[in-house]
Amino acid sequence: MARIAAPEAGWSNAPQLRQLSIDADLAVQKYKADNNLIATMGTLVSDQQLNEMTTQLDAAQNATVEAQARYLRVKHIIDSHQTEAAVSDSLSNTVISGLRTQYADSSKRYRELAQKLAPDHIVMVNLRKSIDEISRLLFEELGRVAESYRNDYEIAATREKALAESVASQQKFAVSTNDARAQLRQLEQKAESYKMVYQSYMQRYQEVITCSPAIGKSCCCTARRM
Repeated sequence: MARIAAPEAGWSNAPQLRQLSIDADLAVQKYKADNNLIATMGTLVSDQQLNEMTTQLDAAQNATVEAQARYLRVKHIIDSHQTEAAVSDSLSNTVISGLRTQYADSSKRYRELAQKLAPDHIVMVNLRKSIDEISRLLFEELGRVAESYRNDYEIAATREKALAESVASQQKFAVSTNDARAQLRQLEQKAESYKMVYQSYMQRYQEVITCSPAIGKSCCCTARRM
């Protein structure tokens, strides 16, 4: 019966292959760190940041449009001095709501009395003065609301601009790292190849160990007779 070689014989390359695999993986990690190509859950952090900023920019743009629409609506009412529009416009302001109610009630009463009293009647004159005063107070409060809405709009526009600049910068960075990403893919492929070679090598080594009678186990292969 032919003599079976010791399992250690011919497997001296294992440490070198293991070290090559380790070195290749370390090279990948170092290259990622040096080029700011760190990844989490399989996605580059820079790409995640770009996606997050793009989502934030979309929300900021919508917020700016809404804030601008609110401001321009109130500004138009003030500029055109449309009292009826000011009364009918829905604004979540308790002062304006109260003044709107007073204006609507006084105007209704004036229309009803106009059918009975002359325009120069003292009641009608006083009622008109009351309506004019309510209108003045209403537009005065609308001016304060418009100023608040203008500030909200400017804040929203400033935030949108800052986010747009950040997205543009991040997009520029993504383009600038295209070459680095290509090099990273090559290093990753190289590391994966070394890893697979080492794992395959060690798998075959374990098979030989299992078959070796030198450690008291039955051999899975029967040696041929000479």
